[in-house]
Amino acid sequence: MPYAIPGPGGRGWLLRLVIAFSFAQGAVSMAWPAVSYRALALGADERAVGVIAGVYALLPLFAAVPLGRRTDHGRCAPLLPLGVVLISGGCALSGMAGSLGAMAAWSGVMGLGHLCFVIGAQSIVARQSAPDEQDRNFGHFTIGASLGQLVGPIAAGADRRRHGPYECAGPARLGGGRRGVTHLAVAHRARTSGTGRAAAGRAG
Repeated sequence: MPYAIPGPGGRGWLLRLVIAFSFAQGAVSMAWPAVSYRALALGADERAVGVIAGVYALLPLFAAVPLGRRTDHGRCAPLLPLGVVLISGGCALSGMAGSLGAMAAWSGVMGLGHLCFVIGAQSIVARQSAPDEQDRNFGHFTIGASLGQLVGPIAAGADRRRHGPYECAGPARLGGGRRGVTHLAVAHRARTSGTGRAAAGRAG
């Protein structure tokens, strides 16, 4: 029997979403110190580090509106695994890049992944929450971001002491988030297809 995300009365989907967002946000928060150290190791000055940080927001600047429109006219759950893939790839490859230009490019990919995840997750919260529960559920969703931002830098510092300053270990911390996101995406797809079949049956 396929699993479907509970309706407004159930909140298991929200817990999984908060946990997944905590992992994703924690990975991004871990990546930034590692990326900065890697840039310094490649000879970057203060301006170059700032440019690399700025490129993180460049792709999202152009992609935010099209992605928002996509969620208005289609399923939003696929944006979550896509975001995880882009965050993981951008984090890992920016940490292994051999030039500042490559680091900046992968930093942009990481920023795009973060945007995909946030837009997809916020859309799920808005669609799955009853009108009188939206403020509360969005508050819980924000808690996930805060937890990731709190734990990420602490974990990055511990990882730096253990492995050295130039490692970007964020993707390893995304395992739990990937499982939660996959579960949510499959559940959302099952719920959407089930709702479509029921509507078709009523029309018939």
